[in-house]
Order: sequence, then structure tokens, then C-alpha cells
Amino acid sequence: TAEGITIHFEDGTSHTASQVIWATGRRPNVKGLQLEKAGVTLNERGFIQVDEYQNTVVEGIYALGDVTGEKELTPVAIKAGRTLSERLFNGKTTAKMDYSTIPTVVFSHPAIGTVGLTEEQAREKYDVAIGKFNFAANGRAIASDAAQGFVKVIADKKYGEILGVHIIGPAAAELINEASSIIEMEITVEEMVKTIHGHPTYSEVMYEAFADVLGMAIHSPKKK
Repeated sequence: TAEGITIHFEDGTSHTASQVIWATGRRPNVKGLQLEKAGVTLNERGFIQVDEYQNTVVEGIYALGDVTGEKELTPVAIKAGRTLSERLFNGKTTAKMDYSTIPTVVFSHPAIGTVGLTEEQAREKYDVAIGKFNFAANGRAIASDAAQGFVKVIADKKYGEILGVHIIGPAAAELINEASSIIEMEITVEEMVKTIHGHPTYSEVMYEAFADVLGMAIHSPKKK
């Protein structure tokens, strides 16, 4: 329209914007691989079907990376290649991919970083505790004029297992890697709050969010 692009949603509402990003994802490039002739099957989206060990349905034929449709990210493909190599050539017969600790980053402004379960997913299986801390109370963020966003931690209330971490704010693309390592190493909330983060740094928000799970964040209001 003269005012811009109007989007009509299924619930009957509409919204007008100046621009629209149409992000439909990727399609696998498997043309010419003669997969059907080899007996390799594709899933309903056209990606090569594999299990957690990168096996296709044909013994001795493996697939990894974007053609499998599993987290289409460069580090995921590299990790899958290393894992498969360990299993095939280094005698680690049980080596398999674990997608639960793979971080996802959106290079927006502010940036977004996420790893593990969302709060909704976690509540389906666990009795959860939530910790949250805002960049508005972080010295480095204030000094950098970037005090927008927060870190949110989802943990298992019983054992302190960290189930997910979600970040919106400055340096989220870097900070989420710390969260991924914490989950991979199975560090608990109680162990995490024993660490010391440099000051003034963005990473202090990570510490405060974990401390907030236990009601110990000293730079935010106490939990009721």
C-alpha cells in the first residue's frame, strides 16, 4: 500500500511495516548425489535422514552438516565431523552428537544468544527455578551506553542442573558460549556462583543471573 507492506495474520489482525524480512530457511543441496540409487532416504523436508551417530539407513554411508537439517550452523557441522571421525578412526565407539549444548546466535541489535531449553520446555519435565538479571544494572553496559537487555537462566530446582540460558543484550554472541560450556560440563548453579567474574565486564550479568536463581543477586531486588 502507499503506507508500506501490510501483513495479514491468521487471527484476523494485520500490521503495516516499511520492510519485511522473508526468512524461510535453507533447502538441502543433494542433487546429483544419487542417494535413491544408493538406498539413502530423505526426511519429509528433503534432508538426508541420519541418527545421532550420523548414520544413514545404509550401513557405511554417513552424512553431516547442513544436508541433515540438524542445526544448520558451521560449528555444528565441524563438531559432527570431529565426532564421526572419533567414532570411526579413534576407537570411541560411543561418540555421538549432542545438540542440547549448541548455542544459537542472532546478530541483531541488541544481539540474542540462546542455548538449552526454554522455560516452557523445561516446565514440561522439571520443577524449575528462574534467574534473571538486567544489563541496566551492569557497570560495563552503562559505561558503553548499551544497558539494554537481560540474561535469563532456567535451572532444575532439585539438583541445580542448568537447563537453559537466554541472553538479549550487548556481547550476547560471546557470552552465550560461556553458558554452553557450563551446560556441557554439567556445572550446577551452586558451583557457578562460586566463580569470580572480572569487573567491569558484561560477563558479570551472567554471574548475577545465576545468583538470582538462588535469590543471591546482590545488585537486584530480592525475590519475594
